[in-house]
Amino acid sequence: MGKNLGFVRAYYTVALACTGSFLFAYDTGIIGGVLTLKSFQNSFRYTEKQKSTINSNSNSLLQAGAFFACFFVWPFTAKYGRRWSIALASFIFCIGAIIQVIPTHSVAAFYVARVISGIGVGMATVIVPMYTSEMAPKSIRGKLGSFFQGFFVLGVFFSYWIDYAVEKHIPETSDSQWQIPIGLQLVPGGVLGLGMLFLKESVRWLAKKGRHDEAMRSLVWIRGGEETEEVRAEMAEILDGIEAENLATEGVTWKEILRVPGNLHRMCIAVTIQIGVQITGNTSLAYYAPQIFQAVGAGDNSLFISGFFGVAKVISCWFFLLFLVERIGRRWSLIIGAFLMGSLMLIVGILAKLFPPDPDATTISSAGIASILMVYFEAMCYNMSWGPVPWLYMSEIFPTRIREVGIAVGTATQWLFNFVFSQATPHALDSMGWGMFLMFCIFNWILVVYAWLFIKETTGKSLEEMEEVFNSRVGLYHKERPLDEQVQNKQGPNDDKAQESMQIGHEVYRLLLSGRLYLAPIADKPQNVLYVGTGTGLWAIEFGDMHPSAKVIGTDLSPIQPSFTPPNVQFEVDDCCDPWLYKNDTFDFVHVRGLCGCVSDWDEFYRKAYKHIKPGEYIEQLEQPVQGKSDDGTTNGSMHNEWAQHFLKAGDS
Repeated sequence: MGKNLGFVRAYYTVALACTGSFLFAYDTGIIGGVLTLKSFQNSFRYTEKQKSTINSNSNSLLQAGAFFACFFVWPFTAKYGRRWSIALASFIFCIGAIIQVIPTHSVAAFYVARVISGIGVGMATVIVPMYTSEMAPKSIRGKLGSFFQGFFVLGVFFSYWIDYAVEKHIPETSDSQWQIPIGLQLVPGGVLGLGMLFLKESVRWLAKKGRHDEAMRSLVWIRGGEETEEVRAEMAEILDGIEAENLATEGVTWKEILRVPGNLHRMCIAVTIQIGVQITGNTSLAYYAPQIFQAVGAGDNSLFISGFFGVAKVISCWFFLLFLVERIGRRWSLIIGAFLMGSLMLIVGILAKLFPPDPDATTISSAGIASILMVYFEAMCYNMSWGPVPWLYMSEIFPTRIREVGIAVGTATQWLFNFVFSQATPHALDSMGWGMFLMFCIFNWILVVYAWLFIKETTGKSLEEMEEVFNSRVGLYHKERPLDEQVQNKQGPNDDKAQESMQIGHEVYRLLLSGRLYLAPIADKPQNVLYVGTGTGLWAIEFGDMHPSAKVIGTDLSPIQPSFTPPNVQFEVDDCCDPWLYKNDTFDFVHVRGLCGCVSDWDEFYRKAYKHIKPGEYIEQLEQPVQGKSDDGTTNGSMHNEWAQHFLKAGDS
């Protein structure tokens, strides 16, 4: 009963939060139809010549507000949590909607209202994917994460049919014809804001803030109300993941994001995948469906055809969410979807070129029907690939530590290019005609190559397991992990002979210490230990076995350590001469061995070591002298000593 109730609560929680996506979509769909209504044009008193400019500005200013919202929402949600951030987003959106619906007859006032609503929508699109990914069970996270797109297509569906209904049943002389569709935005806006007051705060956000009891209560509630062993294990996994992430650095900085390979990779994916969403051409279809259907021959039936366009999107998207999302996987969905969308865009372009629509025709031609069907099929492919998957993918690839900034940057990219395409589409339709579809065809086929080369499969992975998928510094890496060119140029030999030499050296050091691993009088149960220059990893592994309470991190330029290690031992590719990305006062013990000739600035090295070790704890360093010595002086002037002099001189240069 508990697990089933947990699934019900998870579906309910995610569905309510995804009302934010419904808002975004409803506005996206409604504005395109409203801008075609004569009543709107009459109320705001602009000419036919100004129509393209009014259309593009009315759409793009909402994206402009959303773009800027993506940046200030990150620190807000980090401080105040996901629930209150979503509630605030709803409140701001509703203010903008109220101003829009007032018949001011001022285009400038309408523009201002669009920006305000955009701020609310932008905030929601950042936080909702974050909140849903942090609350959903791993087994159905893909399905629930894709609800964002599912509710998006529902919003578009309702908007198209509402536009069609007011056009048919309300006279164009009445302002109500355009006020009703815009005013109805207040319904989902209010549901979202009020509904969030009755949901639980994000488990991972609470855990990250150190509010572990509240986090546990939230997790128990969302998993069905019973504190089972499975729930406790999940909570332990969440806490371990957050602890590992927090251990890496003291504070999130752009240096951390851009320098740590795993983080940089994920940030690049978040940016590029959202650019990919826009260049599929479906943003243009969503905003300007009536105008685009007119361009392919729909004539006066464009709003009616747009309504069925919404139906096609809803059916395809929800079919994908319910039956395919966890079976096909993220990567193949994107590859197949982009290929099919490009092919269908090519067909539409060819039909529009060979059989241009007749503006005076009273019926839709066969070529027009074929073009409309191709657009329908293209939208269905989008809603089973590049519609739902990028939002899901972006919400699950980031660790808790940088999830806010990662999703904010990705979403800001989406809004920036959304702005670009909403500005450009009306003018592209006027100037390029069929060439616009050819352009989107090329863009989609480029996305096939992009997804094949750069998208990693994440289906079935927990948020904590993403560390291994992206080989970030927080977590284990494996021998197969490629090194970047800079590290390869710095590292010494690491072949079998070199590794055998390191293993012999390890035993020599133990003999020198009478079988011990270290001499420092450290505590019986150290918590965090750093071994700089871990080599083959033997010291770290043996120390980890000796002290199961300790989390042992071994760093080296070369990933030659074994893949199978004690659970409390992890290895990282790192250059100790670079800035150390750990919290101050983190380690109970820092061990250094055999780094003679490897460190260019020992003063700086010791400053970093003292900065990151806890007060009163120990740094131990063990080195062999390069220059051999003897009691009777027989080594003086030897070839070995001459070599040592050259070695020391080279090290100082």
